[in-house]
Amino acid sequence: MTERRRRRRPAALPEPAAYYDHPDSKYPDRIRISFADGHTEIYDRRTNQPRPGAYVNWPERRRQG
Repeated sequence: MTERRRRRRPAALPEPAAYYDHPDSKYPDRIRISFADGHTEIYDRRTNQPRPGAYVNWPERRRQG
């Protein structure tokens, strides 16, 4: 990395704030990080759960014959 690019990146402050949306969450769902220049970023982890498939209970037709 060049020295010029490093100067443009502000230093992150210690102790990011972790937010747990559910009481049984193992990992934080959101993290808020504050930077030395006063800017704050919030990183949000969203997982898409699979939708249930369409289940149709059709009885089999009896063979005639």
